[in-house]
Amino acid sequence: PPHADTYRRNAEAYKEKIRQTMAPLQARLAQLPADKRWLVTSEGAFSYLARDYGLRELYLWPINADQQGTPQQVRKVI
Repeated sequence: PPHADTYRRNAEAYKEKIRQTMAPLQARLAQLPADKRWLVTSEGAFSYLARDYGLRELYLWPINADQQGTPQQVRKVI
């Protein structure tokens, strides 16, 4: 297609920018002991993040933007 080289270069530049942005996060997570690598959230949309960074997930359900966690839910997480 027209301008394919431009699109390819832009895609590579963008991928590199993402890698540079994520590198500090990866380095920090690598410093945590494996048993401390948890992602605690009230939203299941972050499962990809847990998968990609080797985190275990724990949910505070059913919490959303309009609700707060109960003391029992928070205690369960801690």
